[in-house]
Amino acid sequence: MGSTRLSVASVVTVASAAPLPWGLNNVTP
Repeated sequence: MGSTRLSVASVVTVASAAPLPWGLNNVTP
């Protein structure tokens, strides 16, 4: 569960730091 929370935090951080479209493209494998 800890790793899941870290993953969510990373996604939120990237989304907050960059525009949503660019952030989603960067996060999506």
